[in-house]
This record gives sequence, C-alpha cells and structure tokens, in this order.
Amino acid sequence: MEIVGKGQNPLFDVGFLMNSLTFRGCWLRMPGQGRSWRNTLNGGSQVKRGFTLVELLVVIAIIGILIGMLLPAVQQVREAARRTTCANNLRQVGLAVHNFESARGHMPAGAYFAYGTVNYGSIMVQLLPYLEQNNLFEQYDFNSGISPDYQTMDDGRLIASHTIPTLVCPSDTEPETYFNGRGITNYISSKGPTAHWDNPNHSNPLWTVWNTDAFGVYNDPQETAGPFNRLSTLYRFRDVTDGQSNVIFFGEARRADSRHVQRGWGATNNAQGMLSTLIPINWDCADVTATDGRYHPSNWNGEFGFKSNHPAGVQVMMGDNSIHYIAETMDPDTFNRLGGRRDGQVTGWEP
Repeated sequence: MEIVGKGQNPLFDVGFLMNSLTFRGCWLRMPGQGRSWRNTLNGGSQVKRGFTLVELLVVIAIIGILIGMLLPAVQQVREAARRTTCANNLRQVGLAVHNFESARGHMPAGAYFAYGTVNYGSIMVQLLPYLEQNNLFEQYDFNSGISPDYQTMDDGRLIASHTIPTLVCPSDTEPETYFNGRGITNYISSKGPTAHWDNPNHSNPLWTVWNTDAFGVYNDPQETAGPFNRLSTLYRFRDVTDGQSNVIFFGEARRADSRHVQRGWGATNNAQGMLSTLIPINWDCADVTATDGRYHPSNWNGEFGFKSNHPAGVQVMMGDNSIHYIAETMDPDTFNRLGGRRDGQVTGWEP
C-alpha cells in the first residue's frame, strides 16, 4: 500500500492514518489500482459502492420476518388491554347491582317483560342511576303507559339510542347500533341453568338435549335457577344461598349471535335475565342465512349462551363482584353449578 500526503512526508503508520479523523487531504492507493478513497474534509470526492438487488431483497425479507414475529405479540398486548377494560366494565355493572340492592333491599329484575302488556325495560334501565347515568334515567316516564323501549327525548331520538361506554366490550367490532339506532351492550344478566324454548321458524334440534341438564323451569318467575330472569322477579342477595362468590351474575354476549342482544341495553326483551349456562361457551350462531336453526341468531336457545369476542373463553362477573375468565373447555356440569343460585352443590372450581 502506498500513502501519499499533499505537501507532507509519507506516513507509514496505516493504523494511525485509518483511525485519525483530523488527517487532512490523504489519498489511499492500493498497488495496481487507482484512487479508491478520498477524505472529503479537504474537498475531495468519494466513490461509494451501493447495494446489489440481492442484498436489498435479503434486507427486505429480514425486515418482513421481524415484523411477522412482532405483530402477533403486539396484537396479544392490545387484546390483553381490551380484556382488562372489559373486566373493568363488568365490575362497574356489578358495583351498580350491589348499590341498587343496598338502596332497595333487592336486586333489579333481569327485565320487566310480560306478554301483551306494557313492558318496563331491562335491568340496565334500572341501573342507570348507579352507572353515573342519572340524567339519562330521568328522561324516562314510567307512568306514561309507554314502554321504555319506545320513549324518546325532546329531540325525537330514542332515549335508548345513547351509547354508554361502560356497557360495551372494546373487543366488539360489530356496528355500534342495531334496530333503529339503539345503544348497544355486551353484558347480560344470567338465569343460570334454566330451561329454554325453541323458535319453530329457526328450530334448533339441540334445545331439548341442553334442557335435560336444567335446574330451573322455563318461564316460571319463581323457579329460575340463576339470580335473574326477564319476568320481573326481584331476588335478594339472601336468595343466593350457594354464596355470591360461587354464582355467576353477569356474563358477556356477542351481538351478532343473538337477535335479542341486538335490541340494545334499553329494550325490555333484550336477552337480559336469559343468559344461560346450559349453552356451550362461545356457541356460534351468527349465520342469518342458516337453514339449520342451531346456527341462526334467532333460535331462542343457543343465542342465549355466554359468548365473547376474546379468544377461547368468556368473562363473567360473580355475585361478589369478582371477575373471572372461564375457558371454553370448562366442564359443562361445573359451569351449570356456577350458574345456579341454590343448587347446594360444591363445584370444586378454583378461579
């Protein structure tokens, strides 16, 4: 290697030369080659070697692999955050139930539904003052003879069109409103292992199979297995003889899987007091074109199962306001025992 300085004596310490940032105006010549590098501090030029196409493709491939490895982790973190928010929402609903019971001496009914008469809304309407929505609650006139389902505000909008963030699971990606703009909810009160009926227009052949495990009688206001029903029954905490920490009060529901849930938080016949532990967790019945009623969202049985938009399980709120994530693989008998308020059986379940 030959080293030539401009106006200076030759230097032979190559290491010194290569590491010095203050050596001005040096050229490096390799034997048999022309000038290959020039220090630009003294106004010289520099010849750079670019990437080849193969090298560029390799770099892009590596970046793609890294993104592919990181994306699932990012999605898992986001889902964990959504699930935490969902649990906090359920806890707020549970706190509202406890405050209602403390103030009134009984819990609200799952719904105030009766065939052929005026209906008076669901549990969510009654819980509004305890969910920091008293101004919304004051919009209702329960002496008007008009069901809360159809009562409107001064501007003509349905009172029940209001979206209450506490009632919505952040993992729910369905449209914000159904049925003429009604506000949505993903949290439904449970009737536990109480028997169902079947819709003859979308008949589900499994409904009688599921009913063989029922502890409660269908449509009987005094023989509901769980803590709620839609028949205006006002249970008290002392009616939950299995212990509040051992009984499911509320759980998640997917709107796409139930025509009743799609009616929103303010409707009377909106699945409140109908969620059942008899149905397998996350039973899929969201196909509105299905000719097999097992998969149709208006079958009057499978649509009332505990279902979530979280992977492989569902969140529930127990009577003591504790929140638990129950896997789809839970033993059906254990799930039913957790749904019953007075079966007297030990589940052996440890949260």
